[in-house]
Amino acid sequence: MADWISTLLFVYFAVLGVLVLLLLPRIRKELYLLPPLPRKLKKLDYEPKVHYFVISRQILLFFFPFCVGLAIFGFDLIKQQLTSLFVLGLSLNVAWVAYLSMVTKARLYIDFAVDELKGDLKPEITLDAESEHIVYTRIYNLGFTTLKNAVVLIYFGKGFEIVPNDDGRYKQLDFNKHFSVQKGNCGVAFMPTHENYQSLPPQEWFLFPVIVKTPKWQIDRNIEIQLYSENSWGLTKYPATIHVIKKD
Repeated sequence: MADWISTLLFVYFAVLGVLVLLLLPRIRKELYLLPPLPRKLKKLDYEPKVHYFVISRQILLFFFPFCVGLAIFGFDLIKQQLTSLFVLGLSLNVAWVAYLSMVTKARLYIDFAVDELKGDLKPEITLDAESEHIVYTRIYNLGFTTLKNAVVLIYFGKGFEIVPNDDGRYKQLDFNKHFSVQKGNCGVAFMPTHENYQSLPPQEWFLFPVIVKTPKWQIDRNIEIQLYSENSWGLTKYPATIHVIKKD
């Protein structure tokens, strides 16, 4: 195989590998969504340009069968199969974009604000004991497809009490959504109804405010946020830490 072809294939697979790596939800979360970044990584804040990275990745995937065949068999053996290889590349693109989300769980990042929406939201919740707080749960779609008609459940666990949605204070809150209370699990369920538009596009987020009454005792444990939608596989469970601090 000619040296220039080997170099071209090396560059192709290297660029494709870098794009796949940079688009992994865990990498995106670590490099962009969890501030502050180390100074040396500031230039890697690429989340606003993810759409262009996705397009570039799909273009490269179109040529994937051709490049694999070229690397294994050489051009002389595959030149008569170019049409089939490009059809295979197109099929790979369609399957990746249209069907992969159906067999994978939703990719989420979740953080919280307490009482007011000022400053950075945090990945943990800290509340005072024996008091009332507004807990804002923000769910960010790290995936590449819209989560259609998503159902969101938040379980706070034993000791908490949920203030029902018909309390007048909810009308004063930004991003107020209708929910039902699950008293047995001390949880709330946000359903995709005409009152709650809950189809979450890629790189977008929704806020879910809930007023909770905290117990008298101190707590350090996980709560659980669950989400499922029409076009993702099964139930996605996301644990988060909650702290209830008892003041002396």
